[in-house]
Amino acid sequence: MDNEDKNLQSETGKEEDNNNQNVGNIGEDEQIVVADDKEEQAINTSQQIKKAKLRLGIISTVKFFLGLFAIWLVLYVVTHYFYGFIVVDGESMKNTLEDGQVGIIQKYDKKGSLNPGDIVVFWSDEMNEYLIKRCVAVGGDTLSMSDGVLKVNGEVIDEDYIREPMTEDMDIDKLTLGKNQMFAMGDNRNHSWDCRELGPVDMKDLTGIMVVNLGKIGITRTTAIALFIVVMVVLLIVGFLQDLAASRKIKAIPEEFRNFEVEIDSSTCTGEMTIGFRNPKTHKLELMELVKDNKDIKAYCNKYAQEYRHLLKR
Repeated sequence: MDNEDKNLQSETGKEEDNNNQNVGNIGEDEQIVVADDKEEQAINTSQQIKKAKLRLGIISTVKFFLGLFAIWLVLYVVTHYFYGFIVVDGESMKNTLEDGQVGIIQKYDKKGSLNPGDIVVFWSDEMNEYLIKRCVAVGGDTLSMSDGVLKVNGEVIDEDYIREPMTEDMDIDKLTLGKNQMFAMGDNRNHSWDCRELGPVDMKDLTGIMVVNLGKIGITRTTAIALFIVVMVVLLIVGFLQDLAASRKIKAIPEEFRNFEVEIDSSTCTGEMTIGFRNPKTHKLELMELVKDNKDIKAYCNKYAQEYRHLLKR
């Protein structure tokens, strides 16, 4: 009887050991499953962050090039159809314009008006360059010059803008301009190659009329280049300081949200909206605050150095 009890106890002990071992194996399997789930979630989150970084990088690049294209388009339209800059090259317009001075011209079209006395820029096929001179007669006018005295339609023109009396014999017999012609000469008559040698200018070759002489305030080719360099340096410094300030603000954002923009969830019955960062793992807003208007939205985004223009209420 004793032997039977001992055998029964032995068998029972073995069963308990096997059960305990099985329970231990189940616990280990559960731990492995949990660890696998966490690892899979971490991989998914990492992949989401990478995709978000790539998406934001592409968007930022596209925005950058679109911005450059918009700036180029505006400058092209303005300078091609409305206004442009010219740099004086030479001394033919002394003392009105000095060599190297910068001016702004208004682009000429058929509807525009050209008057004697205007400083003009036109293309010369003979010189193969743009020339800047003073218009002295327009279409339909009859002009002549003798002993340095200019007459237009029989009237003597008081040219108080010329640098000095003419020393060369450059008389002009009576010349009547066509409807689409003009006659222009340099203010420095003794050192100017102009319509006296080239003949009248066709209006189709007229580029523009000077409206502002920036040389009067000291802007020349050299100062314009220097000013451009200074402006670019200032912009770079400002950009650096803004990036520095933004980097400090970004430190306030938990690391898992630094690659994501803020979002507005929905409006409440009181008109307030919930704003926060979208958690890539739970897809819920976090770091939430209530905002009432654009001012609150800007304050929240500036707090975390985020772009806010796409969030503003229309």
